[in-house]
Amino acid sequence: LFAHALRRAHAITVVSGALKQLINSKYTAASNLHVIENAISSIFMGGHDRQTARKHFSFKPDRIYLGMAGDLSREKGIDTLMQAFMQIAAEDNRVYLILAGRKDKHLDIPDSDRIQYLGMLPHTDIPLLFSALDLGVVCIRNDDFGRYCFPQKFYEMAACGLPIVASAVGEMKNLLALQPEILFRADDAVDMQRAIRYQLHHRQILSLPIPSWQMQAEKLNQIIRDIVWQAGS
Repeated sequence: LFAHALRRAHAITVVSGALKQLINSKYTAASNLHVIENAISSIFMGGHDRQTARKHFSFKPDRIYLGMAGDLSREKGIDTLMQAFMQIAAEDNRVYLILAGRKDKHLDIPDSDRIQYLGMLPHTDIPLLFSALDLGVVCIRNDDFGRYCFPQKFYEMAACGLPIVASAVGEMKNLLALQPEILFRADDAVDMQRAIRYQLHHRQILSLPIPSWQMQAEKLNQIIRDIVWQAGS
């Protein structure tokens, strides 16, 4: 039924280029497939003043904060992040790990004063957090979800001017193909350490077009208009 519906659809929207390739190869022709990626709300555009953001979270000026916000679970590779961090923390006493979001009950956060779990933050505080951090980590597992999703947090971090490291999986591998040094192998704590060390030294900030939800809504609206026009012609 799923395949039948896809073949008969006038248009199909998918969240990533990788998913478009999968749907095209298994079910239908590419002519009616459209990519509409996750986007960001206006509160992330340009981020916030760094000093104000760090003061909001009581971050110390002489410390280095790396972290992420989102779904904190082993299924998302957060355990690998903590493994990598503990090794880096042993080498540099200035480095701290900040985690925010919904924590899976099966995920154990090490008992360390160098790891701060902020819990569930209001949505309006997320751009403040990304503006306050020194490095953002995008963890994606090399599974079906990871290969075909589009991690919204990547765009949110980038819009705030936050240096990033990311798993070399799916859309991250495609979008950062020209910056392989900031990619790491999924579930590989040693390779993640290598990417983190690189970014802590170089602080490479990405420059790429980031769509807003308004832009994506207009894109979807145009697809619908085209369908209606074709049906009436």
